Amino acid sequence: MKILIDGFFFQLARSGIARVWRELIKEWSGISPDIELIFLDRGQSDLRISGAKCIPFQPLPIGTCFEEWSLRAWDEDRAELNKICNEIKPDIFMSTYFTYAEVVPNIAIVHDLIPENNSDTINLDEPIWKMKVQTIYAASGYVCVSYNTARELFRHFTIEGRNVLVAHNGANPAPVINPKDISEHKLGASSDIPFILIPGISSPGSYKNQEFIFRSLKSLISSKQLRVVITGENASTEIMAYEPYCNSQMIESGFLSEEELDYAYQNSLAVVYPSREEGFGLPIIEALARGALSITCMNSSLTEVGQSNAIYVNPDNELELLEIIQYLMKARELGINFCDPKFLRRQTQVFSWKHLAHRLDAFSRQVCLEKRHTDWMIRKGFNK
Repeated sequence: MKILIDGFFFQLARSGIARVWRELIKEWSGISPDIELIFLDRGQSDLRISGAKCIPFQPLPIGTCFEEWSLRAWDEDRAELNKICNEIKPDIFMSTYFTYAEVVPNIAIVHDLIPENNSDTINLDEPIWKMKVQTIYAASGYVCVSYNTARELFRHFTIEGRNVLVAHNGANPAPVINPKDISEHKLGASSDIPFILIPGISSPGSYKNQEFIFRSLKSLISSKQLRVVITGENASTEIMAYEPYCNSQMIESGFLSEEELDYAYQNSLAVVYPSREEGFGLPIIEALARGALSITCMNSSLTEVGQSNAIYVNPDNELELLEIIQYLMKARELGINFCDPKFLRRQTQVFSWKHLAHRLDAFSRQVCLEKRHTDWMIRKGFNK
């Protein structure tokens, strides 16, 4: 079975969706000897995708695609995708982000329906969201990363009768870390002041609701009782939008290596993720995999992922979050730990990249067989 994967999202970012695809491809490639994964590299010369054959492909003109109110560039790109599909002849085409081919069956991985849920603040006439609609209706099957996302897919799109698979994202097991390997200049490794971890930073006013964290905990931060560690490749610049918080010496941000990131998870007071809605909530499951306590909100897919293993707060109740953090700080002073790291790690065993890859593999084979059966029926004239 030959799968062609368009790596367009990697041209845009290396964030959560990119992590999902990296892990998925790595696991999928080892399931069966008949699997051939081909990855279209959109001009990312530094990109290494384990488990797939990478071939160069034209980058999409980002400015034209996202800034011009026209689908011309997308249509021209699709013509090139059709050409390479006719050359390679894959059984299935998949895209990392809202592109599709017209000459082979498509499977769409649906990460969330957040734009559709917020049509009052997000203009769905923008080209990227029009392309999402086209991609969804061009697909022969859908893989949703949560049951909540699947319900929302049916609510927003007329796709009755098409194949839908719900398959959760996974989490990698936490590596064994030697604290000596962590720089004292990173994460304040030598500091006795506890810290919370914010996995990535978005713009103020975003559905990620991170300004809520700073408003709630401003007194603790300004009095130097609590530190904040923010992860992400561009965190150091993106935090500047959060005046007056970004000038505090108690806020640390920047890119962390895998070892530093794991250290941050395992040694944080809590991972705070008060999003108003999510398609999955990868930081929650990553926190659980590292035995870290998560604070999140009871909405969308977050309860599906966190279940009874997270602390839930009202996304607008600043006093509630403040009291929880103060309680955890006092407990730490007394040597009390409210979470069992081994127990939390066990809970993540159901969220497995290998399990996701096996389910996607079976689903892809089903779509292939149905396509061959349909073609056979047409050749034999049964469609008349």
